[in-house]
Amino acid sequence: MTKLYFLLVLNLPLIAMVIRKYFYQHDSMLIFSDIVILITFLVLLVRSKLACCTLPIVYYFLLATFLSWVLIQQFISSTNIGILGVGLRATFMPIILLFVSGFFINKYKDSIQYLFLSASFWVVISSLMAWVQIYLGPDNPINSTWGHQGLGIGDYVDQNQEGIQGLFRPTSIYMHTGQFGQVIFLLVLFRWLAHASSAIRLSKPLYLLILFDLAVVIASGQRAAMLFLVGALGLMLFVYQRSKLKFLFNIMAIGLFAFSLFFLYSMLYPNYTDAVVARFLGGVYDIPKRLNGNLIYSMQGILDHYLLFGEGFGRYTFGAQRFGGSLVYDELKHYHLGESSLIRLSAEVGLIGALLGAVMIVTVIIRAIQVSRQRGADSRGVSAAFCMIWLSALLFWCNTADVFANSLPMFLGSGMAGGVLLLGKKRMAVPKISNS
Repeated sequence: MTKLYFLLVLNLPLIAMVIRKYFYQHDSMLIFSDIVILITFLVLLVRSKLACCTLPIVYYFLLATFLSWVLIQQFISSTNIGILGVGLRATFMPIILLFVSGFFINKYKDSIQYLFLSASFWVVISSLMAWVQIYLGPDNPINSTWGHQGLGIGDYVDQNQEGIQGLFRPTSIYMHTGQFGQVIFLLVLFRWLAHASSAIRLSKPLYLLILFDLAVVIASGQRAAMLFLVGALGLMLFVYQRSKLKFLFNIMAIGLFAFSLFFLYSMLYPNYTDAVVARFLGGVYDIPKRLNGNLIYSMQGILDHYLLFGEGFGRYTFGAQRFGGSLVYDELKHYHLGESSLIRLSAEVGLIGALLGAVMIVTVIIRAIQVSRQRGADSRGVSAAFCMIWLSALLFWCNTADVFANSLPMFLGSGMAGGVLLLGKKRMAVPKISNS
């Protein structure tokens, strides 16, 4: 197994998804990707190559407890095995890929460069495809998925909540515009973090690639992605103090150039520009409304019906529909349940099970903080810092969208977050012995 093989495995979920969308429209592509990842993990495990990759003991205890709770739910709900498989895949396959990533980052000192290059490749491809789709319009065949015109795209609405003709949020190379935004968030986050930490040193012309970062986030129309990236940028500049002025200057320079292009675009298409600006500003203004509708308003239904037990693990996870599952906000409308990971998981395994899963994620975040502080700006430290920011953002984001059920972003994020497993042992000070 070579360096390029591991890089291929870490990118295989996205490659399989692209092939599935454009060339071979069958779920076997996803199964093939999962099998390759699982075999790679098992080979490393059998050869004792994963001894360096660890999480806190409390995490494994919580994981065992969660699995036991899932099995109890399965016995009570009698959910079919296909639905259970969807839930297990979405939750545990990213963890398996996380360990493969940990081995890759630990073994190869230049792993961060390779991960950076792969992230840059996908950002450029995603950005170009998205803008071509926008330019050609929603009725162009390029915006069809599996023969369905406009499948997966999102719209922009005016003040009367009516769609604006010709303006939409594309899917790019992904299956859905929401998936597009979630993937782009973690790819851009990883690239910016590598820049800020000085783990990646680029020539000045290559800094223009940040324009693709800005362009692809704007094209996605994903408000949460923009909001969390702005917050993450401030955190990066605070943490990596030695390089913050240079990085801030570069970001400001490129941001000014991007603003100039955006201003020119606003002169040519004023109606579209107002809608785009209003949407991203709405990402801030609509937070109370989204939290109230997706979380607070739904919580009473959860407490009344799903405090302990749910309908079965995986029942409302994306992809379970082909096995008889459903979407939580479609099947349980009478309980006023909104779209969020907490609500979905509560409806599957009860609120107790959902909170147990949240504690597991917090445990990983705490470990990520420890590793990033210990490792600094090397490959392991940057990867751990990415894991910390990424999972922290998802804990907030999951209250307005079911981000943890979207397996592709979870796979890709885990593929770059393996550094969280590489906490080194603390060295004990050796007392000096005098010769006298």
